[in-house]
Amino acid sequence: RVEVGLGAGWHEDEHKQYGLPLPPLGERMRRLEEACQILKALWTEKRATVEGTYYQVREAFHEPKPVQRPHPPIVLGTSGEKVGLRITAVQQLIRFRCDTSFGSTW
Repeated sequence: RVEVGLGAGWHEDEHKQYGLPLPPLGERMRRLEEACQILKALWTEKRATVEGTYYQVREAFHEPKPVQRPHPPIVLGTSGEKVGLRITAVQQLIRFRCDTSFGSTW
């Protein structure tokens, strides 16, 4: 059994360490939603095709498939109530709130 935890990213230094830009929050949340769509497709479809704005997979496969049905739980960590709750509802995820105002809450 596994639970997958995802977030939109918030720590600018982590992005700099990998040479990645830190996009605005709205874009990061849209990317997060596309990532959820891709994971679910990879776990539930024989060949996954997702044509997103930021990510595309075409006829991608992932084996072995998870034992959990319909897929492993995805735990979404966000500090944005409005968008975070919408993504959680649309993607049918488990959600928790991570307040980043005091640094990492892990």
